[in-house]
Amino acid sequence: MKKEAKQTGTAKLIDTLQCRCVGGEYDVEFYIDSMDRIMKSVFLTFRGGLSAIQGSGLDEASFMELCWEALEKGRLLLRLCDLTFENDTHLVRYIRKVFENLLREKAETFKPGFRARKKQVERVLKQRCLSSCRRFCGCWKLEEFRHIPCAPADSEALMEAGAALRVPRAVPPRSPGSRSAAIKDRDMAEYLTSLLEAVGGMARHEDVLSHVVQVFHLYAVRTVALPASRNGAEMPLEDDTLLSPDHELMARELLEGMQPAMIDLHYCRVVKELTIAETARFMGCSTGTVYNREKRYREYIMKYFQKRGSLPIPEEMEAVLRVVSEKIAQARGGS
Repeated sequence: MKKEAKQTGTAKLIDTLQCRCVGGEYDVEFYIDSMDRIMKSVFLTFRGGLSAIQGSGLDEASFMELCWEALEKGRLLLRLCDLTFENDTHLVRYIRKVFENLLREKAETFKPGFRARKKQVERVLKQRCLSSCRRFCGCWKLEEFRHIPCAPADSEALMEAGAALRVPRAVPPRSPGSRSAAIKDRDMAEYLTSLLEAVGGMARHEDVLSHVVQVFHLYAVRTVALPASRNGAEMPLEDDTLLSPDHELMARELLEGMQPAMIDLHYCRVVKELTIAETARFMGCSTGTVYNREKRYREYIMKYFQKRGSLPIPEEMEAVLRVVSEKIAQARGGS
């Protein structure tokens, strides 16, 4: 984690996280209290604005557990240490945005499209994996690995293995208002079986689902307007302070490498959130062409992040693509 040369404001939290990353001495109580406050504030602010959360069983405690897992067990803490922040205010606003993304991503999992894909994953893997392993340790372990000692692969290993596999073809929806596509059980079973074989035969259920969400783009990367402050909830200030300067540079690089068709696709699907059919009408092509272009666009995004030396994580992709969206919208008159 780096502080900018012309630093303004305090940097106690920046220094604390830096020491935490390198294994140095730090104020543990300050670190925990600071993160807890941010998590609670995010949940309090957004719980009424995301209808998918209501009735889902996701409460403040479980949301905070998700945040801490991303921070400590995931790559978030290391990612924060690699970024540049002006001061603690800048850092806190960035962390808020990451936690907001986690909350929105969790809310997305309660949408019908995700539920349908989740049921398909369970349906096809039940026929090829050990039921006892799924029931008692929450993992999918292939039958042929029954007598082989295995450790569950993590999400990063799944993504690395998946990059070498052919993703099942999604059949474009026939309904103009539909945003999801159908995938044959046979194709999904072959893909997931090959994926598990490539990582040693075993992976956690939640990591497999997270992989499916990313590969099949089951949640849209977009900016959600913040609701008005209420109940004393701490609100972030201007949105442009939520990003690291590194992300501005990455967004410019992505835009420079985009073909005109990619820019049109991003404008329709991300900025305007149009359906596949609406995008096809806007671009003057078939829905199948839109699906093919969207697949190539996602491959372009993934390759860009991989060339930077690390696999993409949702919060970083959201931050960078939000800047891309703003620049594309501005170029089209702010629409």
